[in-house]
Amino acid sequence: MKGRGLLIALIVSAALNLFLIGAAAGVIALGAHMAHGGPARPGPALHHAAMALSPPHRIAFFARLREVGRATRPTAQQARRLRWEAWATAGGRPFDAADAKAKLRQARLLDQQARTQVEEAIVDFAATLPPAERTAFADAMHRTPRPHRLPPLPAEPHAPPHP
Repeated sequence: MKGRGLLIALIVSAALNLFLIGAAAGVIALGAHMAHGGPARPGPALHHAAMALSPPHRIAFFARLREVGRATRPTAQQARRLRWEAWATAGGRPFDAADAKAKLRQARLLDQQARTQVEEAIVDFAATLPPAERTAFADAMHRTPRPHRLPPLPAEPHAPPHP
Protein backbone atom coordinates (compact mmCIF):
# COMPACT_ATOMS: atom_id res chain seq x y z
CA MET A 1 0.00 0.00 0.00
CA LYS A 2 2.87 2.36 0.83
CA GLY A 3 4.51 1.77 -2.55
CA ARG A 4 1.25 2.34 -4.41
CA GLY A 5 0.58 5.66 -2.59
CA LEU A 6 4.11 6.82 -3.37
CA LEU A 7 3.67 5.92 -7.04
CA ILE A 8 0.39 7.87 -7.23
CA ALA A 9 2.00 10.87 -5.52
CA LEU A 10 4.90 10.79 -8.02
CA ILE A 11 2.52 10.62 -10.99
CA VAL A 12 0.43 13.51 -9.65
CA SER A 13 3.59 15.53 -8.99
CA ALA A 14 4.90 14.88 -12.51
CA ALA A 15 1.57 15.86 -14.05
CA LEU A 16 1.43 19.07 -12.00
CA ASN A 17 5.00 19.96 -12.96
CA LEU A 18 4.25 19.38 -16.65
CA PHE A 19 1.16 21.58 -16.37
CA LEU A 20 3.12 24.39 -14.70
CA ILE A 21 5.94 24.16 -17.26
CA GLY A 22 3.41 24.31 -20.08
CA ALA A 23 1.60 27.27 -18.49
CA ALA A 24 4.88 29.15 -18.01
CA ALA A 25 5.91 28.46 -21.61
CA GLY A 26 2.53 29.70 -22.83
CA VAL A 27 2.78 32.89 -20.78
CA ILE A 28 6.31 33.52 -22.04
CA ALA A 29 5.27 32.94 -25.66
CA LEU A 30 2.19 35.15 -25.32
CA GLY A 31 4.19 37.88 -23.60
CA ALA A 32 6.82 37.82 -26.36
CA HIS A 33 4.12 37.97 -29.01
CA MET A 34 2.39 40.91 -27.30
CA ALA A 35 5.65 42.77 -26.64
CA HIS A 36 6.85 42.47 -30.23
CA GLY A 37 3.49 42.87 -31.93
CA GLY A 38 2.81 45.94 -33.98
CA PRO A 39 1.13 49.04 -32.65
CA ALA A 40 -2.29 48.57 -31.18
CA ARG A 41 -5.14 49.09 -33.60
CA PRO A 42 -8.51 50.45 -32.67
CA GLY A 43 -11.05 47.80 -31.83
CA PRO A 44 -14.14 47.20 -33.94
CA ALA A 45 -16.29 49.64 -31.95
CA LEU A 46 -13.86 52.52 -32.41
CA HIS A 47 -13.24 51.72 -36.06
CA HIS A 48 -16.98 51.48 -36.71
CA ALA A 49 -17.60 54.78 -34.91
CA ALA A 50 -14.78 56.48 -36.82
CA MET A 51 -16.41 55.49 -40.10
CA ALA A 52 -19.43 57.59 -39.07
CA LEU A 53 -17.22 60.70 -39.05
CA SER A 54 -16.43 62.97 -41.97
CA PRO A 55 -13.00 62.28 -43.51
CA PRO A 56 -11.25 65.24 -41.79
CA HIS A 57 -12.68 64.31 -38.39
CA ARG A 58 -11.89 60.62 -38.99
CA ILE A 59 -8.25 61.49 -39.69
CA ALA A 60 -8.14 63.65 -36.55
CA PHE A 61 -9.76 60.88 -34.52
CA PHE A 62 -7.23 58.25 -35.59
CA ALA A 63 -4.41 60.73 -34.96
CA ARG A 64 -5.74 61.31 -31.43
CA LEU A 65 -5.97 57.54 -30.85
CA ARG A 66 -2.35 57.11 -31.98
CA GLU A 67 -1.29 59.94 -29.69
CA VAL A 68 -3.05 58.52 -26.63
CA GLY A 69 -1.80 55.05 -27.56
CA ARG A 70 1.79 56.29 -27.48
CA ALA A 71 1.13 58.04 -24.17
CA THR A 72 -0.35 54.92 -22.54
CA ARG A 73 2.09 52.41 -24.03
CA PRO A 74 4.53 52.47 -21.07
CA THR A 75 1.65 51.87 -18.65
CA ALA A 76 0.31 48.97 -20.73
CA GLN A 77 3.80 47.49 -21.07
CA GLN A 78 4.35 47.69 -17.32
CA ALA A 79 1.01 45.92 -16.75
CA ARG A 80 2.02 43.15 -19.18
CA ARG A 81 5.43 42.86 -17.51
CA LEU A 82 3.83 42.50 -14.06
CA ARG A 83 1.44 39.80 -15.34
CA TRP A 84 4.33 37.98 -16.96
CA GLU A 85 6.38 38.14 -13.75
CA ALA A 86 3.45 36.92 -11.66
CA TRP A 87 2.82 33.88 -13.85
CA ALA A 88 6.48 33.16 -14.55
CA THR A 89 7.07 32.61 -10.84
CA ALA A 90 4.11 30.23 -10.48
CA GLY A 91 6.28 27.21 -11.26
CA GLY A 92 9.01 28.26 -8.85
CA ARG A 93 9.69 26.80 -5.47
CA PRO A 94 8.75 28.23 -3.13
CA PHE A 95 5.83 29.96 -4.83
CA ASP A 96 4.87 33.29 -3.27
CA ALA A 97 1.15 33.48 -4.00
CA ALA A 98 0.81 36.81 -2.16
CA ASP A 99 3.49 38.37 -4.37
CA ALA A 100 1.85 37.01 -7.53
CA LYS A 101 -1.54 38.38 -6.44
CA ALA A 102 0.00 41.77 -5.67
CA LYS A 103 1.60 41.91 -9.13
CA LEU A 104 -1.67 40.94 -10.82
CA ARG A 105 -3.55 43.53 -8.76
CA GLN A 106 -1.05 46.23 -9.79
CA ALA A 107 -1.34 45.12 -13.43
CA ARG A 108 -5.14 45.52 -13.27
CA LEU A 109 -4.76 49.01 -11.80
CA LEU A 110 -2.35 49.97 -14.59
CA ASP A 111 -4.74 48.55 -17.22
CA GLN A 112 -7.57 50.58 -15.70
CA GLN A 113 -5.42 53.71 -15.70
CA ALA A 114 -4.55 53.27 -19.39
CA ARG A 115 -8.17 52.54 -20.31
CA THR A 116 -9.31 55.64 -18.44
CA GLN A 117 -6.86 57.78 -20.39
CA VAL A 118 -8.06 56.35 -23.71
CA GLU A 119 -11.75 56.70 -22.87
CA GLU A 120 -11.30 60.27 -21.65
CA ALA A 121 -9.39 61.18 -24.81
CA ILE A 122 -12.24 59.78 -26.92
CA VAL A 123 -14.84 61.72 -24.94
CA ASP A 124 -12.73 64.90 -25.19
CA PHE A 125 -12.47 64.37 -28.95
CA ALA A 126 -16.21 63.81 -29.24
CA ALA A 127 -16.79 67.09 -27.40
CA THR A 128 -15.00 68.93 -30.22
CA LEU A 129 -17.29 67.53 -32.92
CA PRO A 130 -20.25 69.41 -34.38
CA PRO A 131 -23.50 68.17 -32.75
CA ALA A 132 -24.72 66.18 -35.77
CA GLU A 133 -21.40 64.40 -36.19
CA ARG A 134 -21.11 63.76 -32.43
CA THR A 135 -24.58 62.18 -32.54
CA ALA A 136 -23.58 59.96 -35.47
CA PHE A 137 -20.36 59.00 -33.65
CA ALA A 138 -22.22 58.16 -30.43
CA ASP A 139 -24.88 56.18 -32.30
CA ALA A 140 -22.17 54.18 -34.09
CA MET A 141 -20.40 53.47 -30.78
CA HIS A 142 -23.68 52.35 -29.24
CA ARG A 143 -24.77 50.16 -32.17
CA THR A 144 -21.49 48.31 -32.69
CA PRO A 145 -21.99 44.58 -32.10
CA ARG A 146 -20.26 43.36 -28.96
CA PRO A 147 -19.19 39.78 -28.21
CA HIS A 148 -21.34 39.79 -25.07
CA ARG A 149 -24.25 41.88 -26.16
CA LEU A 150 -25.73 44.08 -23.48
CA PRO A 151 -29.46 44.71 -23.42
CA PRO A 152 -30.45 47.85 -25.31
CA LEU A 153 -30.99 51.02 -23.35
CA PRO A 154 -34.64 51.96 -23.01
CA ALA A 155 -35.81 54.78 -25.27
CA GLU A 156 -37.60 56.42 -22.38
CA PRO A 157 -37.34 55.87 -18.67
CA HIS A 158 -39.98 53.50 -17.43
CA ALA A 159 -42.67 55.06 -15.29
CA PRO A 160 -42.97 53.54 -11.84
CA PRO A 161 -45.94 51.20 -11.50
CA HIS A 162 -49.10 52.77 -10.17
CA PRO A 163 -50.20 51.45 -6.77
